[in-house]
Amino acid sequence: MEAASLSLDRSGNPGAGLLEVIPRPFLGREELGEPGPERFFSSDFRGFSSLENAPNFSVSAETGALFTDLHFKAVALDGTSRIVKGVGLIPVYLDGTYRVGGDWWVGLGGGGAFSSDVSQWGGGPEVIWRFSASHSFSPSKPPETQHFLTAGVWWEDMEVTKSGFGSFKSTIAPQVGYRFRTPLGGEGGWAFQIDLRYEYAPFRYSEPVLSGDRQMNGHGLLLGFGLAVVF
Repeated sequence: MEAASLSLDRSGNPGAGLLEVIPRPFLGREELGEPGPERFFSSDFRGFSSLENAPNFSVSAETGALFTDLHFKAVALDGTSRIVKGVGLIPVYLDGTYRVGGDWWVGLGGGGAFSSDVSQWGGGPEVIWRFSASHSFSPSKPPETQHFLTAGVWWEDMEVTKSGFGSFKSTIAPQVGYRFRTPLGGEGGWAFQIDLRYEYAPFRYSEPVLSGDRQMNGHGLLLGFGLAVVF
Protein backbone atom coordinates (compact mmCIF):
# COMPACT_ATOMS: atom_id res chain seq x y z
CA MET A 1 0.00 0.00 0.00
CA GLU A 2 1.29 3.50 -0.80
CA ALA A 3 0.68 6.66 1.21
CA ALA A 4 0.54 10.17 -0.28
CA SER A 5 2.01 13.23 1.48
CA LEU A 6 1.73 16.89 0.52
CA SER A 7 4.96 18.98 0.69
CA LEU A 8 4.77 22.58 1.88
CA ASP A 9 6.86 25.59 0.83
CA ARG A 10 8.75 27.79 3.32
CA SER A 11 5.73 30.03 3.92
CA GLY A 12 3.73 27.06 5.09
CA ASN A 13 1.46 27.10 2.05
CA PRO A 14 1.06 24.04 -0.05
CA GLY A 15 3.29 24.18 -3.08
CA ALA A 16 1.51 24.04 -6.35
CA GLY A 17 2.03 20.79 -8.18
CA LEU A 18 4.31 19.44 -5.45
CA LEU A 19 2.23 16.42 -4.56
CA GLU A 20 4.67 13.70 -3.69
CA VAL A 21 3.90 9.98 -3.46
CA ILE A 22 6.05 8.20 -0.87
CA PRO A 23 5.98 4.37 -1.06
CA ARG A 24 5.57 2.61 2.26
CA PRO A 25 5.61 -1.13 2.95
CA PHE A 26 2.31 -2.89 3.45
CA LEU A 27 1.52 -3.54 7.11
CA GLY A 28 -0.29 -6.83 7.68
CA ARG A 29 -2.62 -7.72 10.50
CA GLU A 30 0.18 -9.18 12.59
CA GLU A 31 2.29 -5.98 12.40
CA LEU A 32 -0.78 -3.99 13.43
CA GLY A 33 -1.34 -6.29 16.40
CA GLU A 34 -4.42 -7.97 14.92
CA PRO A 35 -4.63 -11.75 14.51
CA GLY A 36 -4.83 -12.73 10.86
CA PRO A 37 -6.75 -15.74 9.55
CA GLU A 38 -3.49 -17.69 9.32
CA ARG A 39 -3.37 -17.61 13.13
CA PHE A 40 -6.48 -19.72 13.25
CA PHE A 41 -5.60 -22.11 10.46
CA SER A 42 -1.91 -22.68 11.08
CA SER A 43 -0.48 -26.18 11.01
CA ASP A 44 -0.10 -26.09 14.80
CA PHE A 45 -3.84 -25.70 15.38
CA ARG A 46 -5.77 -28.99 15.23
CA GLY A 47 -9.04 -28.20 16.92
CA PHE A 48 -10.16 -31.73 17.69
CA SER A 49 -6.58 -32.85 18.07
CA SER A 50 -7.38 -35.28 20.87
CA LEU A 51 -9.36 -37.35 18.35
CA GLU A 52 -6.38 -37.53 16.04
CA ASN A 53 -3.89 -38.73 18.64
CA ALA A 54 -5.49 -41.95 19.74
CA PRO A 55 -2.97 -44.82 19.99
CA ASN A 56 -2.84 -47.28 17.11
CA PHE A 57 -2.79 -50.52 19.14
CA SER A 58 -4.70 -51.81 22.14
CA VAL A 59 -4.88 -55.11 24.01
CA SER A 60 -7.63 -55.74 26.54
CA ALA A 61 -8.76 -58.45 28.98
CA GLU A 62 -12.16 -58.59 30.62
CA THR A 63 -14.59 -60.66 32.61
CA GLY A 64 -18.14 -60.15 33.82
CA ALA A 65 -21.33 -62.06 33.03
CA LEU A 66 -22.70 -63.61 29.84
CA PHE A 67 -26.46 -63.93 30.26
CA THR A 68 -27.81 -66.69 28.04
CA ASP A 69 -30.56 -69.30 28.15
CA LEU A 70 -28.87 -72.65 28.79
CA HIS A 71 -32.04 -74.66 29.22
CA PHE A 72 -31.94 -77.86 27.17
CA LYS A 73 -34.04 -81.00 27.65
CA ALA A 74 -34.24 -83.95 25.27
CA VAL A 75 -34.69 -87.72 25.31
CA ALA A 76 -31.93 -89.59 23.49
CA LEU A 77 -32.37 -92.77 21.45
CA ASP A 78 -31.34 -94.87 24.43
CA GLY A 79 -34.23 -93.41 26.41
CA THR A 80 -32.13 -91.35 28.79
CA SER A 81 -32.75 -87.66 29.38
CA ARG A 82 -30.28 -84.96 28.45
CA ILE A 83 -30.88 -81.93 30.67
CA VAL A 84 -28.97 -78.69 31.15
CA LYS A 85 -30.18 -75.69 33.16
CA GLY A 86 -28.79 -72.23 33.63
CA VAL A 87 -29.07 -68.57 32.78
CA GLY A 88 -25.48 -67.44 32.40
CA LEU A 89 -21.77 -68.02 32.16
CA ILE A 90 -18.68 -66.28 33.51
CA PRO A 91 -16.58 -65.07 30.55
CA VAL A 92 -12.85 -64.47 30.22
CA TYR A 93 -12.11 -62.64 26.97
CA LEU A 94 -9.06 -61.12 25.29
CA ASP A 95 -8.85 -58.91 22.23
CA GLY A 96 -6.30 -56.95 20.28
CA THR A 97 -7.08 -54.10 17.88
CA TYR A 98 -5.22 -51.97 15.36
CA ARG A 99 -6.30 -48.53 14.19
CA VAL A 100 -6.64 -48.51 10.40
CA GLY A 101 -7.41 -44.79 10.15
CA GLY A 102 -9.71 -42.12 11.46
CA ASP A 103 -12.13 -43.58 13.99
CA TRP A 104 -11.90 -47.20 12.78
CA TRP A 105 -10.16 -50.21 14.31
CA VAL A 106 -9.97 -53.86 13.30
CA GLY A 107 -8.91 -56.72 15.52
CA LEU A 108 -9.25 -60.25 16.81
CA GLY A 109 -11.04 -61.35 19.95
CA GLY A 110 -11.57 -64.62 21.71
CA GLY A 111 -11.85 -66.52 24.94
CA GLY A 112 -14.16 -68.72 26.93
CA ALA A 113 -17.23 -68.61 29.17
CA PHE A 114 -17.87 -71.16 31.90
CA SER A 115 -20.37 -72.56 34.39
CA SER A 116 -20.43 -75.74 36.45
CA ASP A 117 -21.82 -77.79 33.54
CA VAL A 118 -21.03 -75.80 30.38
CA SER A 119 -17.89 -74.52 28.68
CA GLN A 120 -18.12 -72.23 25.69
CA TRP A 121 -15.15 -71.19 23.53
CA GLY A 122 -14.85 -68.88 20.58
CA GLY A 123 -13.01 -66.23 18.66
CA GLY A 124 -13.03 -64.21 15.47
CA PRO A 125 -12.56 -60.86 13.73
CA GLU A 126 -13.96 -57.58 15.02
CA VAL A 127 -14.59 -54.10 13.60
CA ILE A 128 -14.79 -51.10 15.95
CA TRP A 129 -16.00 -47.56 15.24
CA ARG A 130 -15.47 -44.69 17.69
CA PHE A 131 -18.48 -42.38 17.51
CA SER A 132 -17.62 -40.02 20.37
CA ALA A 133 -14.65 -38.92 22.46
CA SER A 134 -13.95 -36.15 24.93
CA HIS A 135 -10.86 -33.98 24.54
CA SER A 136 -7.77 -33.97 26.69
CA PHE A 137 -6.19 -30.68 27.70
CA SER A 138 -2.95 -31.54 25.89
CA PRO A 139 -3.06 -32.06 22.08
CA SER A 140 -0.31 -34.67 22.41
CA LYS A 141 -2.43 -36.96 24.62
CA PRO A 142 -5.26 -39.33 23.65
CA PRO A 143 -8.92 -38.56 24.47
CA GLU A 144 -10.03 -38.72 28.09
CA THR A 145 -13.05 -40.97 27.42
CA GLN A 146 -14.11 -42.83 24.29
CA HIS A 147 -17.35 -44.45 23.11
CA PHE A 148 -17.37 -47.23 20.50
CA LEU A 149 -19.74 -49.40 18.52
CA THR A 150 -18.44 -52.91 17.92
CA ALA A 151 -19.34 -55.71 15.53
CA GLY A 152 -17.84 -59.14 15.06
CA VAL A 153 -18.34 -62.68 13.86
CA TRP A 154 -17.01 -65.45 16.09
CA TRP A 155 -16.69 -69.15 15.53
CA GLU A 156 -17.92 -70.76 18.77
CA ASP A 157 -17.99 -74.21 20.29
CA MET A 158 -19.81 -75.47 23.39
CA GLU A 159 -19.27 -78.49 25.60
CA VAL A 160 -21.47 -79.92 28.34
CA THR A 161 -19.21 -81.49 30.93
CA LYS A 162 -21.75 -84.02 32.20
CA SER A 163 -20.65 -87.59 31.52
CA GLY A 164 -22.33 -89.17 28.51
CA PHE A 165 -24.29 -86.06 27.61
CA GLY A 166 -23.20 -85.88 23.98
CA SER A 167 -21.99 -82.87 22.01
CA PHE A 168 -23.21 -79.77 20.21
CA LYS A 169 -22.14 -78.63 16.77
CA SER A 170 -19.98 -75.54 16.40
CA THR A 171 -21.72 -72.38 15.23
CA ILE A 172 -21.09 -68.95 13.76
CA ALA A 173 -22.07 -66.20 16.20
CA PRO A 174 -22.64 -62.61 14.97
CA GLN A 175 -22.15 -59.92 17.61
CA VAL A 176 -22.92 -56.21 18.03
CA GLY A 177 -22.23 -54.01 21.02
CA TYR A 178 -21.14 -50.83 22.75
CA ARG A 179 -17.81 -50.14 24.48
CA PHE A 180 -16.83 -47.40 26.91
CA ARG A 181 -13.17 -46.71 27.69
CA THR A 182 -11.49 -44.16 29.98
CA PRO A 183 -7.80 -43.83 30.95
CA LEU A 184 -6.64 -44.64 34.47
CA GLY A 185 -4.14 -41.78 34.56
CA GLY A 186 -0.37 -41.66 34.45
CA GLU A 187 1.81 -42.32 31.45
CA GLY A 188 1.45 -46.10 31.23
CA GLY A 189 -1.39 -46.17 28.70
CA TRP A 190 -3.75 -48.19 30.90
CA ALA A 191 -7.50 -47.76 30.58
CA PHE A 192 -10.67 -49.13 32.14
CA GLN A 193 -13.36 -50.41 29.78
CA ILE A 194 -16.96 -51.61 29.91
CA ASP A 195 -18.54 -53.78 27.21
CA LEU A 196 -22.23 -54.34 26.52
CA ARG A 197 -22.64 -56.86 23.70
CA TYR A 198 -25.36 -58.99 22.15
CA GLU A 199 -24.62 -62.25 20.35
CA TYR A 200 -26.61 -64.94 18.64
CA ALA A 201 -25.00 -68.37 18.95
CA PRO A 202 -27.49 -71.23 18.45
CA PHE A 203 -25.84 -74.57 19.26
CA ARG A 204 -27.47 -77.59 17.63
CA TYR A 205 -27.33 -80.95 19.36
CA SER A 206 -25.29 -83.31 17.24
CA GLU A 207 -26.99 -86.56 18.26
CA PRO A 208 -30.48 -87.74 17.24
CA VAL A 209 -33.21 -87.48 19.87
CA LEU A 210 -36.61 -89.06 20.34
CA SER A 211 -38.21 -85.88 21.66
CA GLY A 212 -37.44 -82.54 23.19
CA ASP A 213 -35.05 -79.76 22.27
CA ARG A 214 -32.66 -79.98 19.38
CA GLN A 215 -30.67 -76.81 19.99
CA MET A 216 -29.83 -74.20 22.60
CA ASN A 217 -31.66 -70.89 22.34
CA GLY A 218 -28.57 -68.94 21.28
CA HIS A 219 -29.38 -65.41 22.45
CA GLY A 220 -26.77 -63.94 24.77
CA LEU A 221 -26.04 -60.59 26.42
CA LEU A 222 -22.54 -59.82 27.69
CA LEU A 223 -21.87 -57.29 30.45
CA GLY A 224 -18.11 -57.13 30.68
CA PHE A 225 -15.51 -54.98 32.39
CA GLY A 226 -11.76 -55.08 32.31
CA LEU A 227 -8.47 -53.38 31.57
CA ALA A 228 -6.86 -52.31 28.31
CA VAL A 229 -3.35 -51.14 27.49
CA VAL A 230 -3.02 -48.76 24.55
CA PHE A 231 0.15 -47.90 22.68
